[in-house]
Amino acid sequence: MADTTHGLFLAPGELLMAVTGLTPALRPGPIRITQGVLAQANPAAWDKKIKRRLLRFLQGKDPKDEPPDFDYDEICDLLPEMQTEARNVENLAGFQTQFLAEKYAEQLGAAVGYVQREIPDKTAPVVIGGQRLRAPDQEIATFARKYRVMDMPLLVLDEMCRGWLVDEQVEALVAVYPAIYDAIRRTVLETIVATSLGRKGWRLPYEQDLQLGILLREPRIDGQVHAAMLQRWEEKRSEESQGKSGPKPPSGAYRKGIGDPSTQNERLEAK
Repeated sequence: MADTTHGLFLAPGELLMAVTGLTPALRPGPIRITQGVLAQANPAAWDKKIKRRLLRFLQGKDPKDEPPDFDYDEICDLLPEMQTEARNVENLAGFQTQFLAEKYAEQLGAAVGYVQREIPDKTAPVVIGGQRLRAPDQEIATFARKYRVMDMPLLVLDEMCRGWLVDEQVEALVAVYPAIYDAIRRTVLETIVATSLGRKGWRLPYEQDLQLGILLREPRIDGQVHAAMLQRWEEKRSEESQGKSGPKPPSGAYRKGIGDPSTQNERLEAK
């Protein structure tokens, strides 16, 4: 089993912001880090959340959670005050330890820096005749997809369940929550292999292959899944080799073309 929690233990700031959300951190007033928040920011709990969402994806189920709200005008209004010294001191007043306050402040700085780089309107939109003049709707929609990930990092897995995951959402996760992204990457193949064992002829469906490729920032992962499955079967053979016949690999595991881009047209024609 891969150790999927070690990196998260080293990133308490990421987990705390993932629980509280980014938008509350941008508003005036202290962030209250209660015992309930600390319990939700437990690395083992997040490991389970990641695996549950991946299982829903592999089972073809819709996600349980809705995307967080997004108010572009509010974010633009908060933008001038995001990194002022007074706002940071005020927000960190609710922390019980200096260590957690410092880690959260580092995470807040990374998130705010990303917002300032990516937001279409670098200053609050001008109001003329009672109407705001702001960036085109398409640019705001792209930013909204990124911002919602900063507010709720596991949204990338929910969007993958819907078949809607896009590159800019993964980009935002990698930039602002690198430890959470690494935990997801380490969990993906392990979860897929555990799900596929014992299911004869199982292979990663084409649509899921595409979505996982976006998540892992690789064009195809079917070949990686195939290699991981064979490695797991070899491990089981080794474990059961003393006086016992080893398990047989799934039907079709060695057939030509699994993970081979040359079979792309065949897979498309089979749909």
